[in-house]
Amino acid sequence: MVKIKFVLIATLLLVANVCNAQKLGFTLPDNKKSINIPFELYNNLIIIPVTLNHTLTLNFILDTGVQNAILTEKVFSDLLRLKYQRKISISGPGIKDSVDAYISNGITLSLPGGVEANNRSILVLQEDYLNLKNQLGEEVYGIIGHEVFSMFVTKIDYDNKVIKLYNPDHFKPSRRKVKVPITVTKTKPYITSYINYGDTSDSIHLMIDTGASHALLLDPEADSSIVVPPETLFTNLGKGLGGDINGVLGRIPTFNVGKFSFRKVLASFPESGVYNKNIKRGSRSGTIGGELLARLNPTFDYINEYIYIEKSKNFRMPFKHDMSGIFMEAKGPNLELLVITNLKKDSPAAKAGLKKNDIISKINGQSVNELGISKVNRVLRSKPGRKIKLKIVRDGELLKKCFELEKFI
Repeated sequence: MVKIKFVLIATLLLVANVCNAQKLGFTLPDNKKSINIPFELYNNLIIIPVTLNHTLTLNFILDTGVQNAILTEKVFSDLLRLKYQRKISISGPGIKDSVDAYISNGITLSLPGGVEANNRSILVLQEDYLNLKNQLGEEVYGIIGHEVFSMFVTKIDYDNKVIKLYNPDHFKPSRRKVKVPITVTKTKPYITSYINYGDTSDSIHLMIDTGASHALLLDPEADSSIVVPPETLFTNLGKGLGGDINGVLGRIPTFNVGKFSFRKVLASFPESGVYNKNIKRGSRSGTIGGELLARLNPTFDYINEYIYIEKSKNFRMPFKHDMSGIFMEAKGPNLELLVITNLKKDSPAAKAGLKKNDIISKINGQSVNELGISKVNRVLRSKPGRKIKLKIVRDGELLKKCFELEKFI
């Protein structure tokens, strides 16, 4: 089975003062009270189209964890002939201490429906350190966050894949939604939640991170009250600006947000020193990511510092993890190849004879090109004992492999 490496886009803890805050921001067209923007969801990450300088439209991740818009591939800024004011080094999660980027000012950013911001600054990575398109199997080349959330009350309807931007003066919260206080610190939203370990219960201050695909990420080094579960699975947790992030997965008995309670939540615990070591220490204990947020259809009100939440149709879905032991990426000119990049030792897929660099063409009779990585991933996390039949290409030869999914954690 294939495992997607979830991208911990909490890269994204980029220095809050990379660019000076600007008064100009996004506005709704013709004084509208609200506007709807459809989005795509890939591995719990929200993807929206953003147009640069009325010329080039690219897919961006909508991320509460980032201040300034980020362009991950410099080829596009060169194509637009953007001018770079200066070069900087930034720190982020992973192995490397820092990576290089450029600041470009005076950019116009446009969203669907006529939502537009002028004279903005963007951060252009010198190299595509994140490889979003390979991780997600889709053409994604940027990240945008605070510039949207700070100007509007922003409802994320995961059920219908629609973002609704409200003029704050005309927003009236639904009575069905639960109102929970948040704090917005250095452009990022934080919420106090509760972890029940069985015998004890502790409050914990976490960042709300729509740009992370996990459910929870908890850092015991930053918060001594965090208890790592006795049963864990060592794995690659994702990728940040600094490279791969390794650590363990474990299940939290009960996790509470507002009045809503979740059981057996999968939590990631990063290895010491690899997760945002230069920025985060002492500032926060971890993040709530897209896998959990998608169960709550959140509405963010940064101005008044509240979040409104309600049960989504997936509220009661169990939290699942890869049951195959295969890591994969989309490769090829059109991301048409699903390539195995690594295998977990003694996993069902490894025992079935799958190898690194095998190209997966079909899963249970369906073409992976038609399904895409997100749907393939859902199949491969479905349930223990499910039989998986793969057709793979190895050194030009078509082979068949079969195994059953196995729960690791």
